[in-house]
Amino acid sequence: MKKLFITCLLLVMLSINASSQLRFGGELGLNMSYFKQSASGVTVNWDNLIGPRAGIILDNAFSDNWSFQPGIFYTMMGAKISVTGTNESVTLNYLQIPINIIGRFDAGSGKFCIGAGPYLSFALSGTEKSGSTSVDINFGSGGDFKTTDYGFTINAAYETPIGIFFRLSYDYGLANIANGATANNVSTHISLGYFFGH
Repeated sequence: MKKLFITCLLLVMLSINASSQLRFGGELGLNMSYFKQSASGVTVNWDNLIGPRAGIILDNAFSDNWSFQPGIFYTMMGAKISVTGTNESVTLNYLQIPINIIGRFDAGSGKFCIGAGPYLSFALSGTEKSGSTSVDINFGSGGDFKTTDYGFTINAAYETPIGIFFRLSYDYGLANIANGATANNVSTHISLGYFFGH
């Protein structure tokens, strides 16, 4: 997966050098995430945790209807669960780098967009909370969670003629983010964005 991500990144860099149809944009939204987790063969049912997601994107068209769209985002992931009457939650803050291939099709006065591609995330910080008690998460081989996550994203958007767009995305983590257990990040996010130089 990491090799695929690096290959996509190199293709993006080459396309930026070869094309002048480059736009810069900002995006802000909400992320609804949970863990797909199993422990000793038993599925653990986590609930959605809602948090912010914000970042910048580049849109580099290599034809009239297709483009590469890399980005850099801050995204809050995690999940919550109720155990023996106590609310528990895990919050994981990531720097996420998605690389999508976007297809655009005429839809009224604007464009309907569909996209997909890999992402790579790096953990910035995290907390575990049980009731009113909160502790910082240690990442790495000696902690509860690993420092990197990677996966695949699919998304759909509508872009207006003035550069405003609305996006719905789904991320599925392929990496096991936990040490000593099996857990994957899964999230859905909705966002509003704007392209400069549209």
